[in-house]
Amino acid sequence: MQMAQGLDTGDMLYKVAEPIFDTDTAATLHDRLADLGAKALMTALPGLIAGTLVPEIQDDALTCYAAKLVKPEGLLDWGCAADELARRVRAFDPWPVAFTLFKGEALRIWSAEVEPQSPIAPSGTVVIVDATGFVVATPAGGLRILACQQAGGKRISAADFARNHQLLNHQLLGTSLG
Repeated sequence: MQMAQGLDTGDMLYKVAEPIFDTDTAATLHDRLADLGAKALMTALPGLIAGTLVPEIQDDALTCYAAKLVKPEGLLDWGCAADELARRVRAFDPWPVAFTLFKGEALRIWSAEVEPQSPIAPSGTVVIVDATGFVVATPAGGLRILACQQAGGKRISAADFARNHQLLNHQLLGTSLG
């Protein structure tokens, strides 16, 4: 893009589109865009040098400012729908990492997906515990936790977390997170 006064306001000289998939995290999208950006630069440079690129004005109606992320934004609000929480988990991987509270301590959530057939319970309540992990109730569906990390610990599968905390024995089924 061309330089202009303002934040990202210059005319575009070359652009490519890239879909964002339901399985993308900020990390996977970053890596794909880095590769795509390098290829786009190599494609655009000859036209830039030859002066044959035609500037395209950006549509200001499609722009928005994205503030810098801060760690507290990673705190999951169990009052939100499961699909929104699943997107937040993917968006905050690898930083600041989505988290909730478990027994008063931060529990990082690295991977999660929507569980539409979960039992109805107060938001934030563990409603299913099985061999693949555990499901937390939300106002719209459940959020199946697939990978998590306790403070000072390493990233583990939610199934291992459940075994470590005897969730598979259902001693903590009904525990509230957050």
